[in-house]
Amino acid sequence: MEAALTNLGNGRFKLRGRLDLSSVGRVLVAGRKLMGGFDSISIDLQQADCANTAGLALLVEWSTWSVAHDKVLRYQNPAGRLLDLIALNGVAELLNLPAQ
Repeated sequence: MEAALTNLGNGRFKLRGRLDLSSVGRVLVAGRKLMGGFDSISIDLQQADCANTAGLALLVEWSTWSVAHDKVLRYQNPAGRLLDLIALNGVAELLNLPAQ
């Protein structure tokens, strides 16, 4: 499944598909445009397939972007390999997620 960020309305989004080097650049740019108009943002990660650390880097970049633009960003429902990558890289606090 191709990676995409879907706008669910009111600052809520769903990230789905395979996140790897071939997809994260496009999703990064699209996400900034979609999220730019909201002060509070929630992204559901349940259907995001992080094939490698490129997907994790995308989330870290969005997190730092949100801080720089005075936005509150929350990730929800990380699963599978993404949870493993978050724990392995020790970025749960940076992504505003409870430590696993």
